[in-house]
Parts: sequence; C-alpha cells; structure tokens
Amino acid sequence: MSQPFHPTITRNGKTYKAKTWSIRYPDAKGIRQQENGFATRDEAAIRLRDAKREVNEERAGIRTPRIIQNEKPLSEHLDDFQKSLEDREISPAQVMLVTGRLRRAFDTMGILLLSELNGNRFQTYLASLRKKGRSQQTCKHIVRHAKQFANFLLEDERIETDPFRKVRPMKVSERCHQRRALTFEECSKLLKAARKCSPMYGLSGPDQEVLFLVALNTGFRATELSHLEVANLQLDDEHPHISLSASQTKNRDEARIPLRDPEVVQFLKAWIAGKPRNAKLWPGNWAKSRGGGKMIKPALEAAEIPYEVDDRKADFHALRYTFITNLIKAGETPAYVQRLARHSDINLTYRVYTDLGLEDLYHGMLRSRQTPHSQTGESQENSLQEQGDKSPDDQPDDSNSSESVAQNVAHFSDSEGLSSSSDVTGCDKDDEDSRPQKDKHGTPHSQKATGDNSSCRSMSQQKKIRRGGDSLTADLLPGFPCVLDCNNRLILQIVKNNYQVLIHLR
Repeated sequence: MSQPFHPTITRNGKTYKAKTWSIRYPDAKGIRQQENGFATRDEAAIRLRDAKREVNEERAGIRTPRIIQNEKPLSEHLDDFQKSLEDREISPAQVMLVTGRLRRAFDTMGILLLSELNGNRFQTYLASLRKKGRSQQTCKHIVRHAKQFANFLLEDERIETDPFRKVRPMKVSERCHQRRALTFEECSKLLKAARKCSPMYGLSGPDQEVLFLVALNTGFRATELSHLEVANLQLDDEHPHISLSASQTKNRDEARIPLRDPEVVQFLKAWIAGKPRNAKLWPGNWAKSRGGGKMIKPALEAAEIPYEVDDRKADFHALRYTFITNLIKAGETPAYVQRLARHSDINLTYRVYTDLGLEDLYHGMLRSRQTPHSQTGESQENSLQEQGDKSPDDQPDDSNSSESVAQNVAHFSDSEGLSSSSDVTGCDKDDEDSRPQKDKHGTPHSQKATGDNSSCRSMSQQKKIRRGGDSLTADLLPGFPCVLDCNNRLILQIVKNNYQVLIHLR
C-alpha cells in the first residue's frame, strides 16, 4: 500500500478504524515497515515520500548507516545505551544515575542529534555546573559517563570519532564531604552506645552494634552489608572470614575479608545462633535510604563523640575509613591494605581513605628506626661499621611480624559484652609475650628487627647515609630491613623467607 490509510484496531472484540493515519513501505532490504500516529493525511503523505527517497538512497549507497544513525533522536541512542548497561548487570540505581546525568546534560546544552555532540559545549556545561556549586568529584563523574557513552557509540559504529576525546576529567583537589577515621577510644564508645540505641529501620540496638562492629572489622560498604546473609559468615572455617559474591560488591569482584580476632568470631557465632542460613543479617531498605548515617548519628551523640572535627565528618562510611586507616597505622604493606580495601587504584587507598593526624605522625616517628640524623661524626661511622661486621644470620627473627594485622577497633571487654573488637591474630596465654606490644594509642610497636637495639635499620626511598664525607643514596622499597656489610654493600633482607638480596650503593 503506497497511500496513507487509517489502521484497523481490534479492542474488546470490536473492530474499528483509528482516527490517526499510517503508512507502509518496503525498506532497502525489502522488509515492510509501518509508521503510525500521523495526525493528518498530508503529514503522512510527506513522511511516505521522504521514506521512499531514503530507501532509494540507501540502495544506491548514498545513505550510509552512520547517516541513518545520525537522523535518530539522541534520546533513542540514550535508551539503547541504558539497555546496554542493564544487560551488563549494573545495578538499577547506578544505571539511572548515569543516564539521568547524561539526559540532563544534553537537555541543558540543547543537543538533539549525534552530530551536535561537541567537546567545547560539554566543557562549557561543566564550567556552569562548577559555578552553581557542584563539586569537582561530581563533574569528574559526569565526564566519565560522557566518555562511556561515546565508547558505546564508537563500538556500535554509530559515530566515527569520539566527540569528547579532548575533554579531560578534572583533578579532584577538594572534597565537599571529607570524612575522618575514628580513634580506638571512639570506636569503643560508639559500640557501647549503639547497644542502647532505640530501634531504627527494624534494627534493634544490639543489631546496630554488630552492624558497626562488622563495618569496622571488614570495611564493607553500607550496600554490601545490607546483602550479607548468615551463610556469608564463614566462622567455622580454618581461617574465619566474611565472604560476599561478586554480584553484590561494588567492584563486581568476590570479597573475602578475614576475621582474626577469636573473640569477635565467637560473639558472631552466638549472635547468629538459631537464624536460618538464608536470613539477612540486617534486612530492610536502610542502605538504599541512607539509613546507616541516620543510625550512627544518635550513637555518636550518646557516646559524646563529635560528628565533625576540622571539617571532617564521622558518618557511616567513616567506619570504612577507620578500617583502612588502622591497617596503615599497624604497618601493613601497601599491597595488603589495597587488597583488603578492594580498591583498583592504590592512590585512592592512601590519598583519600587514609586519615593520619599530627599525633599519628608523631608516634610513627617515635616507632621508626634510628636514622643517621641521630648520630654524628665518629659515633655514627662506628655504628655503621658495627652493623656491617654483623652477619645476616645474627639478625633477630621477625617472622612473627607477618602474623599480625591491623587493629580495627579497641579491645574486646568480657565484663561489658561486645564493646569493641581488635582484629588481631589470637594467641594463647603462654604466647602473650610474643604479641606486639601496644602503646597508649593502641598501635602495635615495631617488631624486633625494627627496634632501636637491632642491627638492622630501615632506609626509606632516597634516604642518604653519611659515611666519612661521602653521601650515598639507595633507591629502596620503604619498610624492608637492610644493613651495611663490611664491604659497604647494602643488604636488603626478607627475614621470613630467609632470603637476602645484595644491592650495591650508587
């Protein structure tokens, strides 16, 4: 049929003609197409004429697929992009966030077709957002979403070049919502206060206490905690841990976080006793409605803990900051901290999630190994010579240092119930002397091989050793014990494996 017509509609067993007009025509592949909804016959006839012309051009090779894609409204491309995100099993909330930001951006810029996408206009839009008070982090996310949309168009051959290739994500030098890590004393007070808090979101005070405790010991995010079930707590395993499937984590990787404090493991066993294996630990929609932050505020007030200190806030996500910061305070290796933090970029772990104050830096210097600045003249030279004369076999064995992990929260108190937790490896009473001693701030002291009386002295990157009048520099990984032998060679010693690597000074 080459003329506009009124389509026939059947509804409730009755057949009648529609009031709108429709057209039918074969496309370039001979497949019949039908378009409906034209208000007048003339409007339908004009569209039918254009459709026939487009089919002839496509058959002649004049009208390419990219031209066809460019004629489609931008909203249809965004719909296809949204469907592709849903097919990749991205959470619905994240899909709506990404596509919503893009739709608002393109509507504000007045972009209707793919050919109108332009990097300069997009930069102008970002500048307007900054003037309205949007954060650098938000603008950075919008740039990332736009590039993700451009990659989708390129892979589907809808465009030839990336219109946002010259747009660079801005460097985040300021954060509107900065968080702080809680101290060990604050963690203990928080857990005690949470136990007595009123129920919120269907969670009792003891449930809130355990929620905060698990967050402090695992670093799980609020959404991840809301997915935890009884079956995720592998407490009877040889190495007790809490696991979470890849579909329920933010980075879509399976997570297994160890629990090394036996007292915490025993308490969790008692807490989940009698619950079905498929039961949620903290059911409800508290995570989606940001209930974690609303639950922690009353606990902070009851414990007389300030919510904000130096413009840094102690919200629910600050418990994750506390978990990561305590790992670093305990002297864990960067690879170990990044693995437990589950960050793809170690800069995020150490530049954002690390909250070390002046007091932490001060006590870290006291625990550090003796530096050349503490010795002068002949006494320094004699000390270095004494280290070189000692054999590496005479070095103290610090193999036990690999068994200690970061202390997540303060000590567990039997007399007060589960007031807090210390995520360290359990030791028998006979082995208490082998535990790392803690100072008044709850941070373990350095092991034997890093003490002041040890013949091994640490050297950080680019640290200079003065011997006589010469200044020698060694590029080393920080935190590894090393010595000078009698031939003035620097020995980097990995004590656990009893393996030595000789590194000559430059």
